[in-house]
Amino acid sequence: ISDKWVSVKGKGGKIRQIPVLDELHTLIDDFVVRSGAKVYLFEKNGKAMSENQLRYLVNKIFKKIGIKASPHQLRHSFASTLLNSGARINDVSELLGHSSLTTTQIYTKLSASSKMRNYKDAHPLCGSKNESV
Repeated sequence: ISDKWVSVKGKGGKIRQIPVLDELHTLIDDFVVRSGAKVYLFEKNGKAMSENQLRYLVNKIFKKIGIKASPHQLRHSFASTLLNSGARINDVSELLGHSSLTTTQIYTKLSASSKMRNYKDAHPLCGSKNESV
């Protein structure tokens, strides 16, 4: 974890960089101090927690605070929100660690309103650029 980025090891040992908002960085720093993590953010007995251990932990915390979502649903929501807010699909694909844009296209679906907004923003006969036409 650096000032603005966190390295995430994904499937196949592939490492990607995820930006960290200032507010989140403060929470991560507090968590590291409280948890005593040395190398990995999520450790158990000095070793990185496995994917299954992390999933169990997240699901347990979610249940305790009344959230009905899986880690995968959060990932999907993250990607969909970025795309629907105008993020480039290449950037979202990289953040998710996808090696192919096709995977990102299948994984996320743009809302109809987002498609229309993008269409109107890009089409030469739409929008404020052509008010005088």
